[in-house]
Amino acid sequence: MFNKSNASPRSNWMMTKSHSKTILVVPRPDGLLVSIDGVSHYRDMDATQLLWMAERFLKAGLEAKREEEAGQQSSLGNQQRHEEDNL
Repeated sequence: MFNKSNASPRSNWMMTKSHSKTILVVPRPDGLLVSIDGVSHYRDMDATQLLWMAERFLKAGLEAKREEEAGQQSSLGNQQRHEEDNL
């Protein structure tokens, strides 16, 4: 059974709640560990598979960042228009 104490110090810990389930994704040099509500699932992966997965995570993160920034810009624009209307 995998636990935090035997994790590689280079492991990235990412926890999220989704539909009341706790999900933990741990990339490791030899594969990927996914824990859902404390039940661990491990998948052996070679370097090419790990890099492909990393690319998917990066693309998703960049898209989320673009959407956040677009939302903030839209919010700022609406606020500025509201302030101009009150002048």
